[in-house]
Amino acid sequence: MSKKILREIFHKGLFFSFSLCLFGIFCLAQNPLVIKAGTVLIGNGDELRDVFVVVEDGKIVFVGKGYVVKPDVHVLDFADKVVTPGFIAANAHMDVMRQANEEGEEVTPRINVLYSVDPRAKDFDEAWRSGVTSVYLAPGNLNVFPGMGTILKTKGPTPQDMLVQNQVHLKMVLGREPGQGNSYPSGRDPMHMRNRRPQNRMGVVFIIRYELTNMQNKRGLPDTELTPDELVFRQVLKGRMPLRISARSYMDIKTAFRLMEEFGYRWILEGGVDAYRYLDELEANDIPVIYGPVYKNKNRGDFNREDDRYMARTPVLLAEKGIRFAFQNNAESPISALRDEAIHAVELGLAEEKALIALTLDAARILGISDRLGSIAKGKNADLLVFDGNPFEPSSSLLSVVIDGKFYDPNK
Repeated sequence: MSKKILREIFHKGLFFSFSLCLFGIFCLAQNPLVIKAGTVLIGNGDELRDVFVVVEDGKIVFVGKGYVVKPDVHVLDFADKVVTPGFIAANAHMDVMRQANEEGEEVTPRINVLYSVDPRAKDFDEAWRSGVTSVYLAPGNLNVFPGMGTILKTKGPTPQDMLVQNQVHLKMVLGREPGQGNSYPSGRDPMHMRNRRPQNRMGVVFIIRYELTNMQNKRGLPDTELTPDELVFRQVLKGRMPLRISARSYMDIKTAFRLMEEFGYRWILEGGVDAYRYLDELEANDIPVIYGPVYKNKNRGDFNREDDRYMARTPVLLAEKGIRFAFQNNAESPISALRDEAIHAVELGLAEEKALIALTLDAARILGISDRLGSIAKGKNADLLVFDGNPFEPSSSLLSVVIDGKFYDPNK
């Protein structure tokens, strides 16, 4: 057989393999993987036109013009498409854990959700098909200190394969939720596990102050004399691990500030329905906000049970103040709606580049993983999205999802 025929067979086979890869059948591992994009939205506010994005071993190795393509390398041509970083859910409500709350105790900082994640859960499939390539998962809100969160990619055979970073933040919950259902009518067994503290906001704050004061009193003890829970609290009080405080109502956000003044912890506001009331304080203390959901439709009667002062333009106000923020979903908003949250914020006045930063780079910064994720830059993970138009136009479709350099078709 002549060399010409062999070469023709090789190139046809290579093209066929890449076609299968793009349609989600399988993904050919080629080094380098070369993408030619008409528009690349970096994720930091910059926009590049007619550039190459080159990937090797799941990492981005080149972004820009002037890349010399070798004759035997196939180029994926997206000349009329828009490429963005993969979206990051800085807080994800997903049905992927066997148990979201450890309800036997009110203080369980040692809990690690990584070992409860089911990688086969449908919500992971829904996430990556909507462009969400990484998620932050944490225990639920029924404990005062429910445990630590973990960051996962949305594609992989096991939680360990999906892992980006474990034990990222310690969650603390303010408000009514830790006290819901904790007191049964008289006549029930007094030792029943639901007959416990706290039973109201006052009880929640008492437990927080008790635990943190207890750790302050043990500051002189070596780590070997502390319990697993106390070791986590020590990391928080020494500034090694931020508290992620779930607080929606203005009174709970105010409590978080008061406790910060007393104990000196670093923290991130999660939920933040009333964050617009504390813009100056959030800015002065460099406190990021994980906000959402943005929109409130007629079917969301329980969007915010505690306060009716909801303001949809809060992301716009946060951006105007220069406060870092990211988007989240909640139990009434599926993970696939994360892009919709950003689109709605844009419709309310948020600049498109700010919306993309919130979905990507600022989400990564808040999670402490911006050295690996959040923007299209040399050395970072090749988590990319390919749209057929402006990603903040509802009519634009997501064509391809790239996670760690592997192509997946979200429509198959």
